[in-house]
Amino acid sequence: MAGIYIHIPRLSNHPASRVARSERGAITRLVRAIGIELAYYAESHARNETVETLYLAGFPDDLLDDEVGAVIEAVVAHFDTSAMTEVTLDVDPTTLDRETLRTYASLGISRLHLKAHSFFQEDRDRLALSGSGEQVMRGIEYARLAGFNALSIGFAFGLPDQPEEYWMANLQRAHTLHLPEIVFAAPQTDAPDGPPAQWARNLNLPFADPEWVYRYDAASRYLNDNAYAPYLLTSFARAEACSQHHLLVADHSHVLGIGPSAHSFWWHGSSYTRAHRWDNVTEINRYTDLLLQHQVPINTRSTVDMDTLAEEFLLFQLSTAGGVNLQRMETQYGVDLLTERIEVIASLEAGGLIEPIRNQKLRLTLLGRTHWEEVTHKLLS
Repeated sequence: MAGIYIHIPRLSNHPASRVARSERGAITRLVRAIGIELAYYAESHARNETVETLYLAGFPDDLLDDEVGAVIEAVVAHFDTSAMTEVTLDVDPTTLDRETLRTYASLGISRLHLKAHSFFQEDRDRLALSGSGEQVMRGIEYARLAGFNALSIGFAFGLPDQPEEYWMANLQRAHTLHLPEIVFAAPQTDAPDGPPAQWARNLNLPFADPEWVYRYDAASRYLNDNAYAPYLLTSFARAEACSQHHLLVADHSHVLGIGPSAHSFWWHGSSYTRAHRWDNVTEINRYTDLLLQHQVPINTRSTVDMDTLAEEFLLFQLSTAGGVNLQRMETQYGVDLLTERIEVIASLEAGGLIEPIRNQKLRLTLLGRTHWEEVTHKLLS
């Protein structure tokens, strides 16, 4: 199984406004280039893989409806999508209208991630966002009327100088609106550099300060009390509303990153002993020029050694509600944590940071989730 992540960069000079058809030469080239890149990887990497998830990330709502359709049609044309369970689109809820949403539904988009940031105008002004909290609410209503029950909403959480009543009130309003998934956008200014950090960002894993930890603890307790389960560190969902794409990333599965600045991860062979990671060039014109000349737009590529893969698996899986499968970590990655780190595990359990080991699963407690960095550091050091 594999996931496809297509990154659409900001295309409009005016956020929340689409570029006129007569001015779309560069964007038309971008859509063509994405189709070429999809065709290349379908042949070179995914002949024997089925695609389980498709995520159109970044600013796909800057594309016109037929351009979004062309991108999705290219995926269907070049890949085995018979097992596709989820097609997600990032969208600014303040730009949604009924006609656009009906078109999205007709294209097979099944899930929307609403980049709301905040319902409060003071927060929106601080982030220089267009649109208002009322428009966010209207966009949510339109999405529901169009039949989108799979809705995820993302909030800028723990902004500097953000009043406490705002960040909690955002969660409370999302709860009263019965939105099935709530995602925190964690501050990551102190995140380490390098590819593992980029993948951590894809999972929205926080590299956070004590103030964020305090807010996270309070918000987690509120959401847990209101039937939201934390399936990832900063993603809380009701019932089965989880993002299958993010769970696939957390499971260390194949991910093809398409588009400018997108990141990819791919195992080689059936033995799972080595994998490659690569990222695309960032600049749009450079990306399109390379592909239209039938050259791959790779910026950097690296082979990932097994020690690094084991560390990543621990890092990713520890962020999930299911926790780390210790048996898989031993058989696939060659690391027996129960033998090699038994004293650390005992110390973490005594400190209330992890649950007692059951069925070969190492899981964080609620307290452990607020100290995710500390726990991972102790297990990896």
